[in-house]
Amino acid sequence: MNLQETAIEKSKVTRAARPLPAPGLPPHFERACRDFLAAGEAELAAWAFGEARRAEENHPALRDMERLHDTYLEFVPAGAVAPTVLRAHIGLMAEHLSPDIALDRFHEILEKAFAAGVVPYARMFTDLRTLAKAAGVRKRDAENGLAARLLRAGALSAAPYTVWNAAGPALARVAAKDDDLLKLLLAADTATEKVRQIRLSVLADAGAGAHVDRKWFRTVAYDCDQDVLMALADQAGSRLKRRKRFPPGDPAIPVTVPDYSAADTRDRDAPLFWNLDTDFGKAATEADLPEKLDAFVLDLDAIDKDGPALLRRALSAPGIRRVLNGLAAGWAAEAATESVPDLRHALARLLPLVQSGFTVPDLEIADPRTALLRTLRGGIPAELALPRLHGRNCWKEETTVLQNGDHLAIAWRYADVAVLSRGEVLDRPDIGFRLREDDIGFWYGDDGTLYRGRLHDGEWQNFRATERGLTLDPDNRFPSAPATAEVTFPGAREPSTVGCAGGVLTLTAPDGTVTARLPFSSRQLLSGFAAVPVVPPGWWKWLSPVDPDGSAALRALGADQADALLDAALTGPRAAAEALTTVLPELTSAELRTAVAETACAAADCVRLSAALRAVLEDRPVARSVPFVSAAGRLTRILEEAAGLPAGPYLIGEADRPVPNWTWHTFGTLGARALRALWPWTEERHRVRAVESLRGWAATPLGDGSGRWRLLRLDRAGQGHELGLHELWRTTNGALLIVRPYEAVEYAPGARFGPPGLDGWAVRDETAQGWGGAAGIDALTRLLTERGPVRPDPSWAHELAERAGIPLPNAAAICFGSHCPEGAPGPIRALYDGEAAPVDFRVEDAAREHLIPADPAAIWTGRLDIEGAARRLEDLVSR
Repeated sequence: MNLQETAIEKSKVTRAARPLPAPGLPPHFERACRDFLAAGEAELAAWAFGEARRAEENHPALRDMERLHDTYLEFVPAGAVAPTVLRAHIGLMAEHLSPDIALDRFHEILEKAFAAGVVPYARMFTDLRTLAKAAGVRKRDAENGLAARLLRAGALSAAPYTVWNAAGPALARVAAKDDDLLKLLLAADTATEKVRQIRLSVLADAGAGAHVDRKWFRTVAYDCDQDVLMALADQAGSRLKRRKRFPPGDPAIPVTVPDYSAADTRDRDAPLFWNLDTDFGKAATEADLPEKLDAFVLDLDAIDKDGPALLRRALSAPGIRRVLNGLAAGWAAEAATESVPDLRHALARLLPLVQSGFTVPDLEIADPRTALLRTLRGGIPAELALPRLHGRNCWKEETTVLQNGDHLAIAWRYADVAVLSRGEVLDRPDIGFRLREDDIGFWYGDDGTLYRGRLHDGEWQNFRATERGLTLDPDNRFPSAPATAEVTFPGAREPSTVGCAGGVLTLTAPDGTVTARLPFSSRQLLSGFAAVPVVPPGWWKWLSPVDPDGSAALRALGADQADALLDAALTGPRAAAEALTTVLPELTSAELRTAVAETACAAADCVRLSAALRAVLEDRPVARSVPFVSAAGRLTRILEEAAGLPAGPYLIGEADRPVPNWTWHTFGTLGARALRALWPWTEERHRVRAVESLRGWAATPLGDGSGRWRLLRLDRAGQGHELGLHELWRTTNGALLIVRPYEAVEYAPGARFGPPGLDGWAVRDETAQGWGGAAGIDALTRLLTERGPVRPDPSWAHELAERAGIPLPNAAAICFGSHCPEGAPGPIRALYDGEAAPVDFRVEDAAREHLIPADPAAIWTGRLDIEGAARRLEDLVSR
């Protein structure tokens, strides 16, 4: 019936109602409703029913709740009641009937409707909650009861999306607890695709996956939302298992596991830090013991651990000793190879291991200079690249990378999927997804279908992926790719070998040199702008050269060029990058230049690590401090050269920061460290570290006690130049390097400092070089070895307090430590009783520097330079 015909019918009914008295209007419109229903005109029937209720609304005295109930029982199942009209009636029942009766009649109306296959409206759960609350029925119980009625009546098959959406949580709850209701939910039909998807979601929430077979997944749960299908598959468990299994341990598609065999530093999130309370007997039985031992060894030199004691505890377990012996033998073999990645990998582990007392027999260390030459000649990964696929700047983004034959699929967790074929981008399907712990990733099948694979309880499961969703793959296919392949670098005569095993991809040059070790898995965490993943071995032949001329220059690299590059890298990354301009001008790719400089810096690390390792093996006194001694020497050269330039002040440029930032926490506090090493309550491991640190500083100009160095803290004093990190300045009397924000180290050849002359900046405070010098430090550490710790005398604190005019607790803090030392005798601890004045820790350190007498032997006879410390305090206070 068209609009005109509908209007005519409405007009007829309305005209017939005009002469009727008010009591006759509701029956009149209800008869019209029945006639329209009989004629199949549901829309007109609903209109007529609404007019009957409007007549009652206009004449409230006509309302009869008993008659109305019978009327709704008749017309709701017939589909003649609009949702708004039914909701209005429910409101009337809540207003005019007792709560219990209103709730019972609400259920009666719905039962009648459900029996007729009618779900009257979507908001029935909202109204149910209102009526149930008034009747004192728990909300969840009421909802579950209504959901069960819906299922038992079989009314859901005709229900629209809005009803499924409203009923979903309750349907899932009741079906999860009642197998009969779950069967009804599984049997429910759906009218639209949108409803099918929400029904599958409800089934997943109800745990239906545990009650269905593989056929159901293919015929019912096809093109399903990925999260929903994965949940159903998890529930199915062994029901989805097939005899066709994923090849166990397939090296071409490694599963993500905690593995640190490619890492060379402790700067990572390790899964385990063993300590002296660890049950090493139990640890020795764990399946991933080699990986954990690798992380353990890298952590041995942590400042808060007693490495030798911890290693002894670990080696008390025969299983750990056996595995560690094998690992150490492998690292020793790597250390003898002329390969920068292998050499650095080995030395990073051998150094803390040997420092902690482990013996590695017949240890030979390759020359880092030769290793750098052979590594760059052999070819490094940065010479080859994927097409630019993902140019978004990201902090960290998980990515999956899987090869199948000639196809490579790369999926970004928060972006899309790229499919490559023989080096070219074939497709970029729009597949939104969220990675799960058991996901292997997306891969492209030989049939042109995109698949998503995972390992669940050791079983391979494969799914077809489209923009509509996932479908279980009936054949359970899995990708195939070689674990070892060849790639020829530009300018090379022979191919290199690429292989992966144990979570590491290894690149080996034709002469056998390992030129790269890269962490590798089907899942990778990318970080940085335009970051690209490491591709499987079989795909390397499709990578494109980024700088053919630069690669050719690397193939022809000479020993003198490699030496010059390494010498620059020993100063720092910036110097290495600048040296490339003259050493290898053929390099035009910024990415390749960066990678070559990083390789040179890795070789420089090998120089420092090998020197430190040799120092330990030869029992040299600065063994642990060799890298710092080397760095301090570079800092000296930088500032001495700058101080030799024409008089300043002026900005010279930028330089590398040769020494780490922690250096400046120690600067000017060697006397304080010496005192801590002397006290009997100092733990032996901390005493050993302090002595090693003192000996290291004694071998550098920073610790020579000459007064030619100072640390400055700067404040703005105008609108001058904005200081940048690593800026190098020629100052009034020397040279200065910005080492931290608003902090600088300054060198004055004549030990006479003046204003630095930095425009717009003033000195807030300074830390003088303090006590030091090779002779004094050597004498003190020798006496400590010969005589042992010093017996402290409480009178030192009393004398300092009297001479300097400071509270006794402050004097005790300067003499014996900022906090009352644990294990100190009672007379020493008593010094800390009372109220101390607030004093900057730098003032305490400065005073301690002057407690060390000119002849350290005097300390063992009970004499400190109390007078010198008091004078220093007076000088600081007068400022």
